[in-house]
Amino acid sequence: MSINPNMWDAHAKNSLMGIFRDIRGILQASLTTRAYMAVFDWLHPNFLPIFAKAAETCYSNHLITTPLLKCVEELTHNKVQRISFEPSSPNGILLFRQTSKVLVAYSTGVLSCPVINDVYHERYKGISVCFRIFCHCLQGSYVNFGIFDLYGDSALSDAQRSIINLFLSIPIDELLVYPKLAYATFQMLEGFSRTHSNVLVGMEPSVFVRIIKGLQRGLQSTTMKISSFSATTIDNIVTFCYKQIGKDTPISRHISQHIQQNPDLFPSIITQILNIMIYEEVINNWSLSRPLYTLILLNETYFEQLQQQLISSQPVAKREKYKSVFDGIMTGVERNLEIPNRDKFTQNMNVFLHNIKQLS
Repeated sequence: MSINPNMWDAHAKNSLMGIFRDIRGILQASLTTRAYMAVFDWLHPNFLPIFAKAAETCYSNHLITTPLLKCVEELTHNKVQRISFEPSSPNGILLFRQTSKVLVAYSTGVLSCPVINDVYHERYKGISVCFRIFCHCLQGSYVNFGIFDLYGDSALSDAQRSIINLFLSIPIDELLVYPKLAYATFQMLEGFSRTHSNVLVGMEPSVFVRIIKGLQRGLQSTTMKISSFSATTIDNIVTFCYKQIGKDTPISRHISQHIQQNPDLFPSIITQILNIMIYEEVINNWSLSRPLYTLILLNETYFEQLQQQLISSQPVAKREKYKSVFDGIMTGVERNLEIPNRDKFTQNMNVFLHNIKQLS
């Protein structure tokens, strides 16, 4: 089956929309492995390629691409562990390959055409669904992603590049404007960093900085989930960087390049997180403390200078008390990333925040 791009009469458009919505409805009702596999076996291999072809051809028509992408979203969603392929089955890889083709086709197309009227419905809504699709693939536990690099298959790298391009297309000032887009964006970055921090860190310096700046904007969100997603993503990235520093590897040299070209990048996050924890009423201090600890290990000199600056800004009569409170942050904490040390630091931060508010 092929889709003629000139076939834009109402009947053709309604037929495509109806097909994708019907398949999505069937998939939503397929809550057992047996039911899901019946649908998958029907779709693969004869019909799945149509999805990528439709994305490639109809990218400029959001009335078609939205139900198409939502259908793929449902197809890749391993809810109630319904996607359970046999250990020797290639189906997980085949499913991701087709999904990658859809993501690549849609991202390439939609980013090439201008927004006519409504940026959310014409672009951001589809981007949100793409981010959710990618998250489902990363978290579904039905794809062995190591296979792709091992055998020179570009499906994974193509999908990652497409997702990053979609992210870069969103101005930083608009990341938090649309709630569904914001949630999908920062959830995607958290999932991406959890399994592929090396890819994010391996980006060009300008792209890496853009990702970090976006995460800093996420930290400002008043929605706790988005702020926590951002904090966890920063922690994943910075933890990866900390573990690589000192090694003689390409990725270690890449990290050094990021730090040399943007020496204030990580220190600025320390300042931001401390300001949020000290001066704002937040309930996710645990999430915020995790990246703060790793950032301090990477930037101890800056953290000491920041402490001195904050202490010096207080009235002379209170400076000794403030110094004692700040000294307690790293009390009993060894300089490593072991879980007990992270937990001890989080406990110290809770005591610090209580004491600092008592002094204010």
